[in-house]
Amino acid sequence: MEFNQAFNIFFKIFAITISLIYLMLSIVLSRQIRVMTDTLKDKFNSVITAISSLQIAIALILLIFTIFFA
Repeated sequence: MEFNQAFNIFFKIFAITISLIYLMLSIVLSRQIRVMTDTLKDKFNSVITAISSLQIAIALILLIFTIFFA
C-alpha cells in the first residue's frame, strides 16, 4: 500500500470520527437546551432552540459531506 493511499484512508477515518463526535455533541447540546427551555421561560427560547436545530442540521450535512466527499 502506497503512503499516499494510507494517508487518505487515515484522513477519511479521522474526518468521519470528528464529524460523528460533533454530531453527538450537538445532539447533547440540543437536549440540554430543551431542558433549559422547559425550566426557564424567556422570550429568546425559540431563537435558542432554532439555533440548536440549525447546529444539528449543519452537523448532519458535515457528516454526509465527509462520508461521500472526503
